Amino acid sequence: MEAQYHKNPLVKHQHTPQQQESGSARPEGATLAEHHVEYLEARAVDEAAAGMFWTAEKPSEIPPVFSERQRRGGRALIAEFYSPDGETVSWQKRDDRPKRDRRGRVVKWVSPPAERAPVVLAVVPSMLDEVRDGTGPLWSVEGITRAAALAPHGIPAVAYAGCYNWQKDEEPLRCWDYVNLRGRLVFDVPDADARTNAQVQDTQAQRVAFLESRGARVLVVDVPQMNGDEHTGLDDALARGADPFALARAARPFARVDVARSRLRKDERLRLFVAAKRREVGELPATSPPECNARKVARFMVGVAARRGKVGERGVEVPASLPQIAEGVRVGSYQTVRKALELLQGVGFLERVPGRRHPKEATSYLLLDPWGRGSAQGVNIGTSEAEGGEGQEHRAENPQEHENPLCQQDSYLCLHSTHNPENLRKPKSGAEVLPLRSSKLIHTWARREGRRVVVDSDYCWRYGPKREELFRYVLERGEAEPGELHEKFGSKTSRLGRFMQTWVEPMLRDGVLYETDGELIVPSPDWPEALERVKARTDEDTDNRLQSDNYARRRQEYREYLERVRRGEDPKADPTPELKGPDHVAEAIERHRPRWEHQRVEAQRQKVGITAAVFVADELEGASAVRYREMRERWKGRGGKGEDLYRAIQTGPFRFDREADGWLYVYPREAPASAPEREPADVTPLRPDHPGESINRAPKKSESESINRFFRGTKKGDEDPHDPGGDWRDHPLDCRCARCGSPGPSYATPWSAS
Repeated sequence: MEAQYHKNPLVKHQHTPQQQESGSARPEGATLAEHHVEYLEARAVDEAAAGMFWTAEKPSEIPPVFSERQRRGGRALIAEFYSPDGETVSWQKRDDRPKRDRRGRVVKWVSPPAERAPVVLAVVPSMLDEVRDGTGPLWSVEGITRAAALAPHGIPAVAYAGCYNWQKDEEPLRCWDYVNLRGRLVFDVPDADARTNAQVQDTQAQRVAFLESRGARVLVVDVPQMNGDEHTGLDDALARGADPFALARAARPFARVDVARSRLRKDERLRLFVAAKRREVGELPATSPPECNARKVARFMVGVAARRGKVGERGVEVPASLPQIAEGVRVGSYQTVRKALELLQGVGFLERVPGRRHPKEATSYLLLDPWGRGSAQGVNIGTSEAEGGEGQEHRAENPQEHENPLCQQDSYLCLHSTHNPENLRKPKSGAEVLPLRSSKLIHTWARREGRRVVVDSDYCWRYGPKREELFRYVLERGEAEPGELHEKFGSKTSRLGRFMQTWVEPMLRDGVLYETDGELIVPSPDWPEALERVKARTDEDTDNRLQSDNYARRRQEYREYLERVRRGEDPKADPTPELKGPDHVAEAIERHRPRWEHQRVEAQRQKVGITAAVFVADELEGASAVRYREMRERWKGRGGKGEDLYRAIQTGPFRFDREADGWLYVYPREAPASAPEREPADVTPLRPDHPGESINRAPKKSESESINRFFRGTKKGDEDPHDPGGDWRDHPLDCRCARCGSPGPSYATPWSAS
């Protein structure tokens, strides 16, 4: 067999000078096996470009950058290519007996581990100078064989290993720095599945944006499918006679394609299934918010089925995780999504696919066949798919010569209900009803006695899922009678008038709906603008953005966690930092307490008005201190209670202090910078029976109760019988009670909290 390999002209290449200088891993006398020659010929790789390939018959002939496990995979086709930097050499191999990854997919081309060989772009050695320094058109392709297939036509190209491998860790590869892109025309050539795979289209959009940011003018080349294979690549098309220059002339700027519509146009069975499931969604009950949430989830799952679903015997399998569903239907909790899925499983709309799955894969759900297995409709689906394949392809090629079949019209109207041509009141094509969020409560929390409690709540009213479903119902039909809406969305115990007042009149006031002279409910001509005004008023877009950012952060953290597990590192992302201790925390709390207390006072001003704490803050504004007696009189003149004022001073960012003139003053909590510190020897005794106590001493519990009792005007049974009670300032001048007769009455000096 070895002699037969040399008979083909593709096998007689030796080392090029570039390969010899760069330390090529190609073994001496390496050749191409016959089946590898046929593989390259089937992909339009000619004799000149085949010099970068060879057949490895044993593990020692596989470059050592591959792991030991990878080198024991049997005979393989090795591809040796260069990075645009002209120095870095990398390899890929294609096993004759390819393995499967953890997801069960066949791995066609294998790259070395990232720690052994860097991820680089691939350039055919003969086109290296043109890629680096040329100014003519440059092609960006997926796979080394695509770049090798363009070399015979004199077309320079850079290749990346997969649709995501033009970057690493969401950053463009360093190799792009050596590619001349400024002012250059670049043809981006993805595989044919870019029109039917949303993820491939997303990464293509990122790649095009990057190339344009480097100054390139980017056009997209559409690769036609061969024999219905959506994974057809550029090399497959060239091998079947496609002209690359004709493809370049048909290139156009990048524009997103409706993936769902492309898939439905090509798959008759999927189109019928989606149309039937859309009708089934419309028949689901919608009288309560949980049922409306279930309808939203069902509609989302059918949309995912149109974009990424896999048709099976019992239905269509859909991969969707809880975060994806919650973000798609705009609900705030996973529990809401779980309840909606349980409700859909209970009515037989879907079921969860059992079995273990890879950690990187989402949970799969099976949307059940609405007709049941073995029914006449199910047989017709299979027959139409088997017998009408050729006619379907013909209709796709000549869309103007044939009318859309009924199934295609149904699926189109169901998938894009807001595009219904019968709805003449719709102002603009392309307007869609985006998911609306439910109402929410915004709690204000605070610390009370060491516990975190709710001190205030604000209710944010929104349309919610039920009004969303009601509006979709009216929009799809163009008009609806009030009784029809009540029968569809009203509960069994609700009355028509109450239902219209609660659920429909808010939408009439906002201009989303309006009522005709015939008492029909119809969409307003400018309903998209009205709906946007409602969403802006309730701040839904901000919550949507925060939810998306939160889920994106969680996904990134999970990917990093899996990567650490793969490398054998500690999977704990953020170990517990070293704490600074309670002293540091207490110091920080005391440092920030005045600012927090001032914020609390301002919050009272905004939510309640002039409270005792707000009154004291206004009195002290612009002043270093205010006499407490005068402040109290002004507060009582406003109708306030003295005990409320005293309590506000004691608990707020204020403090009592007696000056040398004998009057009691109220200061802000923070001491003024110019106030000298008092010495214990200069303080005035508080009470005759306690001569050594300072006015800055915190009172004991019994003393505080006594002071508060005096300020409230209350008295106990064992108090002085001459004490008339009430406020001491109202006592007569000749009063002989203990409070007025004391030379240093304790009631005149409220205890300082500082």
